[in-house]
Amino acid sequence: MGHYEERIEGKSAEQILQTAAGGIGGVWQGPEGEYLRIAAQVRSTQELIEELKRASASNNAFSRRVFWLTFALVVVGGIEALATAWPYLMWWVKHG
Repeated sequence: MGHYEERIEGKSAEQILQTAAGGIGGVWQGPEGEYLRIAAQVRSTQELIEELKRASASNNAFSRRVFWLTFALVVVGGIEALATAWPYLMWWVKHG
């Protein structure tokens, strides 16, 4: 099993950093520590991109709902205005 499979594959950025913590006092040492630090940064970026995609998708659904709710409220407001003005409109039609 290679270095990638042991330390990086299927792990989150935090888990990779925990794997990298070692040596004297938990400090990353040498090229292996640098490799794991870079791997953690890449994984963190991948996780961020996935979360942004999910947020964008849910934001699109929310935007559609807000649009239709706004449209419905405008229609209801127009009907209310017509209902309020109805007696005056009928008087104007009869006497106008």
